[in-house]
Amino acid sequence: YLVMELLKGYTLRDYMRYRGIKAMSPEEAGRIIKAAGMALIQVHGYGYLHRDVGPDNIMLTNAGRICLIDFGATRVYALNSAKSMSVLVKPGFAPIEQYSRSGKQGPWTDVYALAATYYFMVTGEKPPGAPERIAGARVTPLEAKVPGIPGYLSRAVERALSEDWRKRPRSVFDFLGEMGLLGKAYVKLQARGRDAFYYFMPDDSLSIGRETGKSNVVLHDSQVSALHCKIWYDEGEDRFLLANYSGNYTYTSRGILHKGQSIWLIRKDWFYIQTKHARY
Repeated sequence: YLVMELLKGYTLRDYMRYRGIKAMSPEEAGRIIKAAGMALIQVHGYGYLHRDVGPDNIMLTNAGRICLIDFGATRVYALNSAKSMSVLVKPGFAPIEQYSRSGKQGPWTDVYALAATYYFMVTGEKPPGAPERIAGARVTPLEAKVPGIPGYLSRAVERALSEDWRKRPRSVFDFLGEMGLLGKAYVKLQARGRDAFYYFMPDDSLSIGRETGKSNVVLHDSQVSALHCKIWYDEGEDRFLLANYSGNYTYTSRGILHKGQSIWLIRKDWFYIQTKHARY
C-alpha cells in the first residue's frame, strides 16, 4: 500500500486549459516556477532527481498551494558514477541526456525541464523536442515571442535549455537566481544532516513548526511546537527579526528567546531549536 496526500485542484496544464489561458504573464509564471523549483531543491538535497517535470506534474490546489507531483520517474543519482538510468522522456520537456540510459543526468536535467515548463507557460508552446533540436530545430528566444519580457529572464531560460548539460546552471538555485526569482537574503536550514535554503522576497516571512497549516517549514518532531518561531527579513536595514511563539526556547547567537520574545539578527547569525531527538 502507498499512502499519499490528497490534493484537490488542477494540474498546471488543465488550469490553463479550463481558464482559457494560452499564455501566462511572466510574473504569474515566475511565482509558480519558483514554488516548483523550491520543491525540486528539496528533492535534489536528498540525492534524487524528479525526471518528469512538466505542466502535467505541477498542481495548483483549491487551497492555493503549488505542489510538485508524480515521483514515479524519480531516481537516485550519483554525480561521479557510471550508473545507468532508465529511459523516460516527456517530449519538449526532457533534455537529450534522458534519451539514453548512459546520459549524464543530474540536477541540470530537472533544470532543463523546469525552464521548458516556464517557456510553455509564457508562450503557450513547448520547445522543440531534444532529438529535433539535435537535428537542427531552434528554440526561439523568449524576447522574440513575449513582448516586454526582461532580457535577463530570456537569457536565463535560454541557458537552462542548452542542449549541452555543461552549459546549463548546475542547480535549481542558480537557475532561479538567474531568473531574478530569489530574494537578496536567505536562511540556510539544517535538519538531520540535510541542508535547504529559504530565500526571502520583499515582505516575506518564514514560519517553522510542527503543523503544516501554521508553518512553511514543518519539523516532524513531537517536541516542536505547532508554530515554534517565525522570521522576517527587513530589506531596508538588511537584518532579520526572529520571534519565538513556543513555550520551548529558541536559541540564537545573540541570546535565548522565551515565549513572546523577539530579537534582531544580522547576516551570519544563527538560531536553532533543540529537542531530545535533534537540533534544528
